Amino acid sequence: EKCSHCIKNINIGQNAYECYKCDEIFHQNCFKKSNGEFINKNSYCSKCKSDIEARYNPFRNSSEHENANEYNDDDDFTRTLSNILENCKSYDIDEFNEIHCKELDSHGSMLFQNIDGNKSNFDTFATQLHRMKLKFSIIGLSETNANPDVATVYELPGYTSFYQEITEDKSKGTGVCLYVNNSLNATINHSLSSVTANLETLFVTIKCNNKSSTVGVVYRPPSGVLNEAINEYNNIAEQLPKDSHVMGDFNIDMHKDNSREVQQLEDSTLALGFYPIISIYTHEKPGCRKTCIDNIFTNDPENMKLSGTLKLCISVCLTPAPT
Repeated sequence: EKCSHCIKNINIGQNAYECYKCDEIFHQNCFKKSNGEFINKNSYCSKCKSDIEARYNPFRNSSEHENANEYNDDDDFTRTLSNILENCKSYDIDEFNEIHCKELDSHGSMLFQNIDGNKSNFDTFATQLHRMKLKFSIIGLSETNANPDVATVYELPGYTSFYQEITEDKSKGTGVCLYVNNSLNATINHSLSSVTANLETLFVTIKCNNKSSTVGVVYRPPSGVLNEAINEYNNIAEQLPKDSHVMGDFNIDMHKDNSREVQQLEDSTLALGFYPIISIYTHEKPGCRKTCIDNIFTNDPENMKLSGTLKLCISVCLTPAPT
């Protein structure tokens, strides 16, 4: 066979990549030179890669078996996890209102956004929320740049706000908060909530009809030390009970296959029984590569109704309400 880039023969024993979509084949070095790319762990040529949506799913391969009769309970669970990520979709507000709001009105729901400064963007965010027919149960924000003493400036009707302290001597790129629907009884879990140079966290315990769940928002500043942030996150996750959900901006692009950072976060969360439910891009800037740096992790994936993102790069997670 001939390389589609240099038009020279590909000899036996030479490393080569084949486009997963069009079957064109390249020498290993020619694949890189021709701007081929690995997406979802498959190789795509420069012509085909724009048609492929990057999707994070560490369970995809392990959930595929040749013999369906060989499935066991672990396989079923893996398939559930893989299906959540494969069915994660992007919606604009009108589309979401039409398709899902009535269906999900009786379910618990969570929404996360890196707001990049309350002062600049909170009013716009509140306006977008007002357009939503679904009143989310819990809303998490990161990079608020706002301390608890100014929380009353940023009110959302029908919600109680919980603001974490911002990092000392830092005016931007800091701050997390939670807004909890007034129909729910929430209290801050101080043992899980903290602010360091590596990780900012705020957790609440929510009680409803004699049942409780724990929800937290997390922000990992890119200026912090990754290993320390992972260790701090692990210490928190180890304490979380069943029916816990962690949403936030981890500043780790889960679409980077074979990335050490992705592997660290993935290994630590899975080992502690937490599973990602957002697989598509959550962050986009003009002229920049789309990334999946925001996510929501849960240790109760069997009860997930759906997951996805809203346009404006808002991560959305919808789960059954605690009843």
